[in-house]
Amino acid sequence: MFQVDGVTRVFFANDFISVTKITDLEWQLVKPEILSVITEHYTRGQPIFTEELDEEDDLAILDTDSEAVQMIKEILLSRVRPFV
Repeated sequence: MFQVDGVTRVFFANDFISVTKITDLEWQLVKPEILSVITEHYTRGQPIFTEELDEEDDLAILDTDSEAVQMIKEILLSRVRPFV
């Protein structure tokens, strides 16, 4: 996606993809190419990531974490992560 001229950021989730472009570029110029890249990618059945992700969970609550850190991790795990 970043090979499309003007694309600066891409965010995806289970049911949507968000693409950010440079301000000076009109959507009418870049939208057809972005849609083509997305369609081609999913038609080929390619994975989203090309590298293996580290399975270690940074939000694992550790005994060595302070009480405040444990509370923050719990909030992130239970209230934020399910929606991201």
